[in-house]
Amino acid sequence: MKMKKIIILSFLSLALIILTGCWDRVEIEERAMVLGLGIDSGTELRLTYQFPLVAKLRPEGQDKGPGFMTKSCPGKTLGEAMTHLQQQIEEAVFLGQIRIIVFSEEAATRGVGQEIDFLRRDPMLRPQVFVLVTPGSAAEFLQSQSRTELVPSLALVKLITQETRRGRLPNIHLGEFMVRQDSPGVDPVAPVFHPAEGTFHWDGLAVFGQDRMVGRLDQEESLIFMRLRDGKRGGSVEVANPMTDGTVLIKFFHLMRRVRIEEEGGLPHFYVTLELEGNVGEFTGEQGRLPAPGRISAADVRLIEERAAQKVKKETEDLVRKVQREFGADIFGLGEWVRAYRPGLWRENWHEIFPYIRVDIEVKLRLRRYGMTGI
Repeated sequence: MKMKKIIILSFLSLALIILTGCWDRVEIEERAMVLGLGIDSGTELRLTYQFPLVAKLRPEGQDKGPGFMTKSCPGKTLGEAMTHLQQQIEEAVFLGQIRIIVFSEEAATRGVGQEIDFLRRDPMLRPQVFVLVTPGSAAEFLQSQSRTELVPSLALVKLITQETRRGRLPNIHLGEFMVRQDSPGVDPVAPVFHPAEGTFHWDGLAVFGQDRMVGRLDQEESLIFMRLRDGKRGGSVEVANPMTDGTVLIKFFHLMRRVRIEEEGGLPHFYVTLELEGNVGEFTGEQGRLPAPGRISAADVRLIEERAAQKVKKETEDLVRKVQREFGADIFGLGEWVRAYRPGLWRENWHEIFPYIRVDIEVKLRLRRYGMTGI
């Protein structure tokens, strides 16, 4: 009987431990859900929250102004600014629903290491949050309204998700940014956006040397970068039409990337092959000189493919040289390739030798489809 009582008491004690509930729970009505976070820097760091206004999101309240509000507060550190902001808000600020983090270009240039370190220590913050850079103020960016969504952060998430699926944007979220920031063989990038007449416009990519923004790539350079780093097919190329005074626009729909590393003078030498397939998107020239449907010769097709391949090769080589010489940031992740596949060639001072690494590009391009009327 004594042993039976001990067993029963043990089970009851275990049940009390398991069924205690959430000791730190907060009712959803008592939370202030943050969807967007903006960080500016000047004489002091300035933090901005973007909150949804639940009453405005209901059908009966959607014609009574924007569906969000913003709150800003300065501080010497991000933690201090958050504390000051919480003192101005009745509800408990909750960061678990943040969708975007926006750095002003000034803040990004000064460095985001301390802010990223603070955010990564918050257990409620999800690593799938998108990290952005804006040329102007992050606070003003979060105050911009969208024509498609009542809360701008949600509009941005939809836009970024669509562009990522189309291969026009790299999938850069907080977790990916932190991994690349900490890795010795690769540097992070972040998309650059600015508000424009009820929507948001993509301006290219911000290049980071570890935790500081050191430069920018425009849209075309960003697409070339994604082909080389991620193997994404996004983009197109336009070349001279061999039969008329017009041009041929080729849209890519498939890309295969191969990377080979050899040793040269004690340093890695990269050989990168890009095999592209594309369709004719536009064929221009004098109408009287355009060939009849299906009348283009095989020689002309080969000439178009050669011109397009040469142009892609030159654009890619120019971008690699620009990043090496002007930025010195290994956003392509070449160092990671060396560490993974040729560890004997890895050097701890990778960022010092990266500008001198040789990268040879080979491009093979095939035209697959010309449209319903031939080329």
